[in-house]
Amino acid sequence: SLVASSGLSHTLTGKRVALKWLRPELATNEAAVQRFMREAQAAGRIDHPNVVDIYDVGQHQGSTFLVMEYLQGETLSALLDRGPLPVATALDVLLPAMRGVAAAHATGVVHRDLKPDNIFLCRAPDGTPREAKVLDFGISKVSSRDAQVNLRLTRTGAVMGTPYYMSPEQIRDSAEIDQRTDVYSFGVILYEMLTGRVPFDGESYSSLVLQIATGTPAPLRAFL
Repeated sequence: SLVASSGLSHTLTGKRVALKWLRPELATNEAAVQRFMREAQAAGRIDHPNVVDIYDVGQHQGSTFLVMEYLQGETLSALLDRGPLPVATALDVLLPAMRGVAAAHATGVVHRDLKPDNIFLCRAPDGTPREAKVLDFGISKVSSRDAQVNLRLTRTGAVMGTPYYMSPEQIRDSAEIDQRTDVYSFGVILYEMLTGRVPFDGESYSSLVLQIATGTPAPLRAFL
């Protein structure tokens, strides 16, 4: 991971925030710094209650950091560690996250790394459940006028994303990745929420990506 997070309180307002730091050993890595800054720029373009807020970005002693909304709760990944979910529960959890990503798409941002770790199930301080928020636009693709910047950051042959949730076109490192790659990732996540397993698995990376590119997943009815 590029960053570490911690919870602190603003010295003037007392509002609790999260700081997300670029690790010092990467502070001189231009590609890592640009990727980190893109997370702030991409998330900053999205104003939606189901996307984590980015308040500020700054530097201290040679390292760059984000000031983010502090969230209480757990990731969808933590919830799935306890087993599959009923259909109604899965939809209640996932639909708010879909609305957040739809808002990102409306601003020209494609997330490209949707996975259970990047969907946070929020709770109020008293423990009351709140809707999910989408995290980590650190490898998101900003379209239109930002396309040339994106091409410089996504090097030829570099595969970005988490393999289990990547679309076939993302595995091919297609320059034409668009909103549909996030739709595919949501499909994988929903499949896992309902069955407790991802639709494609493999003993090696090459085996996994071959299955994603050419295979057909077992029907949901086989596990429900």
